[in-house]
Amino acid sequence: MKPKTKIEIAVKELENKLPRLTAEQISYAVDRLYPKLCYATKHKAFCLECGSNVDMKLISNEKVTCPTCQSKLKVKNTRQIKDHTELRIFALASVIKEGIYDFQVTRCFYTRVRYRKGEPKDIVCWEINQRWYDGNSKKVVINSMIESGYTGGYCGSLEIRKVGFSITYYTNKNYDPFPWFFLPESKFRSDLLKRGITAKRLEDIQFSTLINKLEKCPKTETLLKLGYINIIEQWTNEDIEEYWPALRICFRNKYKIKKEHTESYRDYIEALAFLDKDLHNKYYVCPEDFVKAHDYYINLKIKKELEVTGISDKKRIDTAQPQYQREKGKFLGLEFTSGKLSVRPLQNVQEFYEEGKLFHHCVYANSYYNKKNSLIFSARYEGVKIETIEFDLRTFIIRQSHGLKHKKSKHSKKIEDLILKNVPKIKQIINKRNPKRKQLISA
Repeated sequence: MKPKTKIEIAVKELENKLPRLTAEQISYAVDRLYPKLCYATKHKAFCLECGSNVDMKLISNEKVTCPTCQSKLKVKNTRQIKDHTELRIFALASVIKEGIYDFQVTRCFYTRVRYRKGEPKDIVCWEINQRWYDGNSKKVVINSMIESGYTGGYCGSLEIRKVGFSITYYTNKNYDPFPWFFLPESKFRSDLLKRGITAKRLEDIQFSTLINKLEKCPKTETLLKLGYINIIEQWTNEDIEEYWPALRICFRNKYKIKKEHTESYRDYIEALAFLDKDLHNKYYVCPEDFVKAHDYYINLKIKKELEVTGISDKKRIDTAQPQYQREKGKFLGLEFTSGKLSVRPLQNVQEFYEEGKLFHHCVYANSYYNKKNSLIFSARYEGVKIETIEFDLRTFIIRQSHGLKHKKSKHSKKIEDLILKNVPKIKQIINKRNPKRKQLISA
């Protein structure tokens, strides 16, 4: 798209002033993005850095030093894999001043590393995204073309793109990739530094999300500076405002909310509020054993609701089932498998009840079956339930996962990888909402 507005024209003229990546920066990024590995079978092994064979006798405690390139490698047991390709994104932030403009620029770079036995690793790096923010809440997005289909890859030249064109209810072409990290050389405007933005803090939250939250919810700045980034990312602005007194008690007592408990902690505070407990009291807000306190007050809330409404679990399940079937029915045929591991959505509200009882979490008590933009999965290993997972149908990320008593199972990483690997299948189902669109373009 050709630049039309004054700010777009200014951005196109300033684009050439952006610093180029150095070979050292690319090397640093690749080393940080991709662990140095040695692939090993029962009888053979080779270094993914240089492609040379490695003597099996040199391997100790799943570690080895390559005799050819001297790289220290972590050994990964595989089958007969002789080549492998990975794609990952990193970012660099710059400040560009010109005339009336003082731009904060974030740039994303796509890296592709190909490993092949007998050859040194092949590295390709190219720029895919620029987001130019002025000091007045205006931005210009420059991006590569997003490929059609369900992979959402990048191709072509960098051009100004229109942001937020709706493809379906859930999917927007927002040209906003989430990098693994920002390079240490990243520069930020003084006003953003004062509000707590640093390269280190952007490892756990998207820059655009943080900017948006800072503009709409001033309390975000306090959360950011005190390290409660998981709250910023997973709680809505309304949640933050409503439960700010409880959060202030957390700050005062230096009570940290674990990342895996972020959503559960909000459910816990909601239960305390429902039970008219004092949200200014450290005893309630900062429990030493969060899981035990969570289970106790969630169960108390359920009993209280039953007393107030007189609605039994059976009636509640029967009442909620038609809506659940109507909203999530199209996803219920999904099932992802990998060896002895299988993952599928909870098939009905009765299964929410059973899952909550089995794992002692609040997937049923807090009516997760009514969450419009969430799909709840149940993971099984050898047919035995081991974990419940909440998947976000707008951002296509896993919001939380819990096994028994809010603990992750030992298969949690494999479960996450299995679900994310099958995101294209979920997108395909969502895209059927609009049959006129034969292609899904996802950012």
